[in-house]
Amino acid sequence: MSPWHRAEPVKGIMEISRDKLVLTTPPDRASFGSLRYALSFPFQAGPTTVGLMVMRMVEETTNYGFLDGSDIILLDELKPPVQNNIFAASRNEIEKGKTGAPPRLFLKSPLIGGFVPREALRLNGTRHPHAGTGFGVGQAHWFRFADDRFTWRDPDRKDMNEVYQFAYNGKTFTSRRTEVRAQNGDDPLLIADTGWSILVTGISSAIPDGDDLLLPTLAAQLDRTAVGVGIVRWACRKKTWQPVGYDPVDTTLGPVPVGPNPMERCPWMEPSLARDVDGSLLFSARGADAFSKPGAVAPELGYTLRVWRSDRAGEWKQVLNEPKTRLNSPVTINVAGDGTAYLVSNPYDPAFIPETQKTGRGREKLMVWPLIGDRTGVEPPLLIRDCLAEFGEPPPSADGDEKWMVDHPNGLTVRLKDGWHHILCYRICHSPRYRASGISPSPHSGSYIEEVRSRGPVQAVWRFATEK
Repeated sequence: MSPWHRAEPVKGIMEISRDKLVLTTPPDRASFGSLRYALSFPFQAGPTTVGLMVMRMVEETTNYGFLDGSDIILLDELKPPVQNNIFAASRNEIEKGKTGAPPRLFLKSPLIGGFVPREALRLNGTRHPHAGTGFGVGQAHWFRFADDRFTWRDPDRKDMNEVYQFAYNGKTFTSRRTEVRAQNGDDPLLIADTGWSILVTGISSAIPDGDDLLLPTLAAQLDRTAVGVGIVRWACRKKTWQPVGYDPVDTTLGPVPVGPNPMERCPWMEPSLARDVDGSLLFSARGADAFSKPGAVAPELGYTLRVWRSDRAGEWKQVLNEPKTRLNSPVTINVAGDGTAYLVSNPYDPAFIPETQKTGRGREKLMVWPLIGDRTGVEPPLLIRDCLAEFGEPPPSADGDEKWMVDHPNGLTVRLKDGWHHILCYRICHSPRYRASGISPSPHSGSYIEEVRSRGPVQAVWRFATEK
């Protein structure tokens, strides 16, 4: 198969690589099962270095959704990293239980955040005051962990948010935890004095805005009267990155859901953010599962491509609404190197509606929809991956219901040692629906980093003194 997937002559995007870089196995060993890389969230780490916050999955166990935090992987070209460029960012913790009580597992979901690269300059040419620092936010969950097992339905489960401070000096990347807050309890992760708190981050990396960083987020009002998706402004004060402002994009009035997975009972979740070529902001989100079931309040949200646009803070306008286009799965808005905006997700297929049926998961294909110039419509889609066509059926399990998943795509324009590129990150893995089979991962499972080539010249995201 050709390493490049040729696109039809649609506006902007010319081609997307295939298997440009695949990260599979972390260099360390797991305490349980075996480790595999999955989701990646890119950021610019230095003048010619890209960083990846890469999720670690624990495979070959009978625990569904067994994660083990994130590694930071540094690259100056899209080739496999050397081991000394892989740094531990977050890891699971196990606490011994009190007498007669089982131990507890503090399970860490992937970190998502932002970074100001080393040697970055402001637009006026002066040194960026926070160059070489950044932050990551990740969900963390307390479970009972008897006999090396846990369940997401644990009645004593506690959902938390952790904040980590990052630093990179050109050789070593460090991660330091500074906060652990309840997701939806009495001690949440406050967004300064805005009256809002962070429930969970979005699924794309933060983007620069002056000296600050903007991160898409699902947030809740402190008085529990509203929940919504929006943008949190993070600022570095006294050498610590912290949330200082909130710009709501879509807010729903009513009681804030409590208990496990509150985001899955809100109209929108998993937001993403990108800077358009004219400097405006583009925002998208995924319609939540509860709103995509028959008889729900808004059953079409889960299958809609929706984009909001903002020319100034606090003013958002919905510019795109394409129903029955994608599956109810992760979707992100991105801007390619030449300024071509695009959405990426799994394509809509009536065979997988409603998603509760047992005929499959529907995430075997991944597609890109380039947006037209005014962002109010989409061009014909481009197929990136078709796991069944490329790999055949996934490894069989005892129940015979393993399904491919190619999902959680997110893109970013970055500078490597040979210049600026736009990369697209996503994962490929397989599992039964919402449970574990305990089988070994396929050799195709891993974190995929591709290159998106577009027609116009690549536009720099950061300014460096070494930029030619």
